[in-house]
Amino acid sequence: MTRCKSETNRSRDHRNGYVHPQNREDVYTASQKRRYRLRAITTGETREIQNSVAAQSYAYMGPGAEESTPMIGAELLSPQSLAVGWLIYVPVVIWAVCRAPWVELFSDSRRQHLLFGTVFALFMLWLVRRDFDTGVSYHFIGMTAVTLLLDWPLAIVGGLVAQTGLVLLGRQDMAAMGVNGALLILLPVLITECCAILVERAQPRNPFVYIFCSGFFAAALSALLCLILALTLLWYDERFAMPYWLEDFVGYLWLLIFPEAFINGMVVSALVVFCPEWLETFNRTRYLSAPWKDDDPKS
Repeated sequence: MTRCKSETNRSRDHRNGYVHPQNREDVYTASQKRRYRLRAITTGETREIQNSVAAQSYAYMGPGAEESTPMIGAELLSPQSLAVGWLIYVPVVIWAVCRAPWVELFSDSRRQHLLFGTVFALFMLWLVRRDFDTGVSYHFIGMTAVTLLLDWPLAIVGGLVAQTGLVLLGRQDMAAMGVNGALLILLPVLITECCAILVERAQPRNPFVYIFCSGFFAAALSALLCLILALTLLWYDERFAMPYWLEDFVGYLWLLIFPEAFINGMVVSALVVFCPEWLETFNRTRYLSAPWKDDDPKS
């Protein structure tokens, strides 16, 4: 009778959620075991997912992409492209070194300060960049303002010094130095010099023509051609996985071109207003002459 009553009380307590003190330890132990088992399963699945994602990311990035490779990494370029880049870059650099006004540079401290300050500013500008895991990076070029400030021989030399600093810091591959130099130094200098020559042949008297055509427009055109040629080179070598939204990339070009044009145009405008004598390609006699001193006779 007592046994039946105890069993009846135990079943009633079990329905009401009450656990006998003798059985609490067993219940807690079983609950903890289930919780630990569920946590171990979840942790194992999470680790498997993380390892799978890491493996897929590494396979997409390719060998050597675990390190940040600014501009265009050497692993994304074929040996032929690397050789052609060096064959273009080295002769032009030698030509610029031979054409640079070294006598005037060593005899004029102002030019020395301009050269050193421009190289340092260019080096710091190229450090402000966005490196992607795919082996390429984006940063502002700034070579348009440098070309107008120093003229093309010293602009190429200054770009070479800044690029060498990036290589020494490990921010650029030594093997891809020729391709990156041809795209980001020689091409902007060439476009800026051509625009400056065309403006000089037209001989305008309005300084805004110089600012817009030689500064703003030349920087925008340089950024556009650099992007197109870089993508074409990556597509030709077939070592870079082109995104599927490449046809929509045209709409984003303006977001990349306008900041480059704005920065260079702003720097050139400030130099024209405050320090026009610093610009080697700026004709102060024509642009800043008084209107009443015009050589053409007035009727």
